[in-house]
Amino acid sequence: MSDELKVIGRENVGGYEFTGIEGGFGQGKRGMLVRDIAEIHERTAREINQDIERNRNRFKNGTEIVDLKHSEFQVTLSDLKFTAKQVANSKHIYMLSERGYAKLLKILEDDKAWEIYDLFVDEYFNMRAAVKQPKFNVPQTFPEALRLAADLSDEIEEMKPKVAFADAVTNSDDAIQVAALAKLMKQNGINTGQKRLFSWLRDNEYLKKQHGSEWNKPTQKSMNLELFKVVEKTKELPDGVVELTSTTLVTGKGQQYFINKFLGHRGQLRLEI
Repeated sequence: MSDELKVIGRENVGGYEFTGIEGGFGQGKRGMLVRDIAEIHERTAREINQDIERNRNRFKNGTEIVDLKHSEFQVTLSDLKFTAKQVANSKHIYMLSERGYAKLLKILEDDKAWEIYDLFVDEYFNMRAAVKQPKFNVPQTFPEALRLAADLSDEIEEMKPKVAFADAVTNSDDAIQVAALAKLMKQNGINTGQKRLFSWLRDNEYLKKQHGSEWNKPTQKSMNLELFKVVEKTKELPDGVVELTSTTLVTGKGQQYFINKFLGHRGQLRLEI
């Protein structure tokens, strides 16, 4: 096929990890597996596939959705880390484009999901794959080799984690969503999830409880501590309507603050469900 798939590799956007893919919808255009979308939105792939099937006529083949199980690409499903059993048990294995992703969110009617979508539009769908070539100068003399060895030794010492969780948020200058923070904590032994963390933050007066436009916005206490920031932007829906959205992000300082706070709980987040 002229429009072949290219597996970019594992991508990380806002703390969410998934398989980056180019092609399938046009040269250079990116797509996402429904399997990854489901995990990001804390749903099962089966649930998302059922939502798509109920609204299949809304998705345009080739521009918004591709069924990888019934397509002929050089990249195989095993290249995308699907097992033979998963392929055999799946009627469809869908990949969505940016526009297909937007249509799916209209079906899901999940306001929080739109915030995640905005993040992926800015930092994934609109980015072209870049091949990172490490710069490495081969030492030409023995003194240069010794200097390089000393420099590398210093770098290794600097990269050692000071605490277990501090290593997990090395790039702490990057603000991430609360959902991504919850996932990061889960991966590092703290027993929580997105809903439980949001509830804890509201109960402990880090986020506002008022329903409506102020729901889950940072309290004055949080803003004074510089734990969160609010990003506002406009987005155009598939039907042409322009909406103003706001997203609450955890700052690098906030990530360190909450992680250090939960470390004292020996991996168990004390939340009342």
